[in-house]
Amino acid sequence: MGSKMNAELVKVALMRAMRALWNRKPTRGLTIHSDQGSQFVSKAYRKVLKNRGIRPSMSRRGNCWDNAVVESLFASLKKERVYRTTYNNGKQARHDVYDYIGWYNHERMHSTNDNYSSVEYENQWIRAMQTLDQKWASFCTK
Repeated sequence: MGSKMNAELVKVALMRAMRALWNRKPTRGLTIHSDQGSQFVSKAYRKVLKNRGIRPSMSRRGNCWDNAVVESLFASLKKERVYRTTYNNGKQARHDVYDYIGWYNHERMHSTNDNYSSVEYENQWIRAMQTLDQKWASFCTK
């Protein structure tokens, strides 16, 4: 979050994505989804992504359905928290939004996820993939 949508804000977000990539070590790499803002279509931004092995994903013009999951998060954030709260300053707003996102990911049930939180649903998916990997490895060694 920032007071201006500029290259610096995107750079900070990208560094956080890199931290996620480093911490979670996804086997298929990292994809970053964005809209078509000038900061996301710049050559400099695309070069950083390419150098870091990050795949860009961009919504088609005027089509929010390309990223319906994140659009749903932002709609819920606004309806359930932001529009119901008066913030005294940006720091307070950032803290509240971060708090909401933590709750949203760890505790809020999602019908799309069989009524599990996002984190629990992901953990179940990871366990299922590990089980498939083990079964495949066992099959290949027979």
